[in-house]
Amino acid sequence: MATEEKQSGNTFQNIAFVMGEWGQDNHPEVYGGIKGIGDYRSATNIYLPGGGECRSSSSGAASKDGGKETFLVPDEVHLYVLPELRGMYATAMRNLGKRKASDPWALLTTTACRLGEQSVWEVLEKQWKRGELGPDWLVYHREAKGRIDINDKARTIRQLLDVYGPAMDPDTGWMDPERVYADMLDPTICPDEQTAARYYLNRSMAGSDAWIALDVVERQTRPREVDPSEPIAVGFDGSLNDDSTVIRGCAMSDGYRFTLGIWERPAGPAGHGWEVPRGEVMARLREVLRERTVSRLYADPHEWRSDVEA
Repeated sequence: MATEEKQSGNTFQNIAFVMGEWGQDNHPEVYGGIKGIGDYRSATNIYLPGGGECRSSSSGAASKDGGKETFLVPDEVHLYVLPELRGMYATAMRNLGKRKASDPWALLTTTACRLGEQSVWEVLEKQWKRGELGPDWLVYHREAKGRIDINDKARTIRQLLDVYGPAMDPDTGWMDPERVYADMLDPTICPDEQTAARYYLNRSMAGSDAWIALDVVERQTRPREVDPSEPIAVGFDGSLNDDSTVIRGCAMSDGYRFTLGIWERPAGPAGHGWEVPRGEVMARLREVLRERTVSRLYADPHEWRSDVEA
């Protein structure tokens, strides 16, 4: 299974090669079942004795509903970002549950994902890191340790040797770390550090064009207590009646944001004629400045300038 026919064919050709290498003389019932000219190198389907079939597949969830798969190879699942690809994956994986007696299983392959695209691998990687995948899953994942800085050659080469292992063994390996490092620095191959880290250091990262890095956004979803002694920045946005007035805090250490006070016009009839309680707002702002360690204050004080400056 893959995003397009050629990609799925790459995996299928490995299976067809094994089938072909068995030899027509030893296994004519298999080799002779290859569709086409009888050559595994151009095979598109393999039919096994007893009705079994092996074939490559790309997107199209509806066409896979009701299938009887016993072994799946979802390839490059970091690219499963479109609804039809996620649907294909979900449908085929559901089909595995129908064949308990055949001991069905799936082998997923992937490159590190671009965070924020919600690919199949991004979802699975988050579950794996949280320990939520369960005992039926085995994840083999080698990721570069520590910070990523591709301008630090010595550090990056060490990370490459760790991630690639035997593939970069100086005597028996088939990959050259110097060549790979040069590719990481080549802007025509890796336009930014994030791309280099994903493809060569196996580190899932947000793209350089992301407005806010995903890990920063996710950090905001994990509430924490901010001690009054912790340095913070304060933001104030004031209004009189039609809009909300809010005081927000931002921890200087990690950018964690939290609400210190908010005043909103009530919905419906209760909001008619409502005005922001100016005294209450200013009392809260003075309390924040007095009781917390405020490093800086940013204010959009339209119609509140004299109050804030005071």
